[in-house]
Order: sequence, then C-alpha cells, then structure tokens
Amino acid sequence: MSTCIHCLSDKNICLNKLNGEQSSEAFFYQRGDLIFNEHQQLKGVYCIKKGVCKISKMSTNGKEQIIHFLKEGTLLGIRSLLNAEATNLKAEALSPVEVCFIEKKRFFDTLKKNRHFLNHLLETFAAYLRTTDDRIVSMGQNKMMERLAHFLIKLQSDFGTDHHGNLGLYLKREDMANYMGVTVESTIRMLKVFEQNGLIVLNSKSLKLIDIPGLENISKGFKI
Repeated sequence: MSTCIHCLSDKNICLNKLNGEQSSEAFFYQRGDLIFNEHQQLKGVYCIKKGVCKISKMSTNGKEQIIHFLKEGTLLGIRSLLNAEATNLKAEALSPVEVCFIEKKRFFDTLKKNRHFLNHLLETFAAYLRTTDDRIVSMGQNKMMERLAHFLIKLQSDFGTDHHGNLGLYLKREDMANYMGVTVESTIRMLKVFEQNGLIVLNSKSLKLIDIPGLENISKGFKI
C-alpha cells in the first residue's frame, strides 16, 4: 500500500486534485487477485488507475457469469456504497492492476461539494446502462456468430491494440464464452470459422482482427 500522490491517467477524476489534499490510497494487485468479492461490505470506492478488471457474478449453479471488463478511469463499488448494501458482484484483476481507494466519507464529501465529480458519476452510470442494454439485446436476439463478431469489435474499440496489431486485451476462451453466455466449445469453433474466412488471426496468446468491416457485417446479421 502507498499514498497516491497524483494520477497518471488523464481519464481519471482524481479526488486528490478535486479536494486539493490527499484523499486516496493506492493498492496493487496481480493477475487473478480479488479486489473485492460478492457479499462484501465496502468501506469506499476504487478507481482503476492502471490495468483491467473482470466484473463477474456467481450463478446459483456455481458457474461464473462475466458482466464487464473494465479499464483505467473506471470507478468500482459505487452502487454498493450509494445503496449502503453488500456487493453483489466480484471484481478481479485480469492484468496487473493499480487502483486508488477513496474512503467512504471522502467520497460523499466530494460528491456533495463538486458538481464535476457528480457529472462524472452520472456519465459512468449512463455508460454502464448503455452497455447492459446492448448486451441484453444481443444475448436475447443475436445468434452466436453475431455476438462473437460484435464482442471482438468491442474489445478492440475499448482496449485498442498492441504494437503487433493484436487485441490489447487478450482473453481466455473461457472468459469470452462466459461473457457471451455460450459454451467454450462453441466459442472455439466459431473463432476457427472466423479465422478460416480471413476475419481474424489466432495465436496461442494473441488475437488480431483482420477484416473489421466483415466482422461488422456479421454482427448485423449478414452471413459469412
């Protein structure tokens, strides 16, 4: 643990800068570490400074359902704090992650005094709702092929690419399947179909989008 002096991400709304004082602490997590678990009472909120987090929920049959993949600049645990309730989701580091932790009192003090921070929260909730709405429609109406094409495009849009042109966020097939609500076998099979048709290139630890217009057409219901 260390004191957060300043935030390196321009995307973050830094409470230290808003308050003009030290109001947060920095915590570091390795891939696979829990930031918080389900049914946990949080003492503040977390802002992702670096890295990517996986937000998931355990179903009644013991299977993990991934809800979001969140990157830097995202606040975690807001709803639980605002509703004064235990968390209903789990936050896990999907890569090495650094977060700023803002204690509950500091959070609410800033919320009351700073309209800029309040607007940021409203924008965050609006983005969550938009993503959730799109996902509900996709899972309810779109075929597996359409869902996968849309998901791959979204990954590149949200997380960019590395210096080789591969997706900036590499996911295990299991994580991809859990997010889309399909089987791992179906995901692997469809990825191979996409590769055979020149839409993507697969390697053991990378995935590159080759034909984004083609993927966009598939996401809209056109056949390969």
